[in-house]
Amino acid sequence: MNGISPISSSVNRSLSKEVDLSGLTGDIMGEAAAGEEAMRAAAQDFEAAFLTQMLTFSGLGDALTLGGGEASAAFAGFYIESLAEKMTEAGGLGLADRFYVELQQLNSLKNKEGGYDDLGKL
Repeated sequence: MNGISPISSSVNRSLSKEVDLSGLTGDIMGEAAAGEEAMRAAAQDFEAAFLTQMLTFSGLGDALTLGGGEASAAFAGFYIESLAEKMTEAGGLGLADRFYVELQQLNSLKNKEGGYDDLGKL
């Protein structure tokens, strides 16, 4: 035997696991990057939804369905939604960038010590 009892050996292993924080920085950075990515995606989704509504009420849906009957009307909404998403991916109206900045500001308020606790009630 090596002079270390099985109990002290397991305690040493568990202590080393508790103290080993080498991967913590990477995990926090990964979570922060995921949060930033989620905010960017939410901003783009919101702009796409706005553009979908704008295109729908501009009469594009009616123009797309002229002469096509009910069959084309069924798919006009999908086409407009896809068009709005493509427009947003190509830069859109620039609203997604502004929404993203606002989300970052709200997130920083939420994360401040003693900061804005009612963020979810907006």
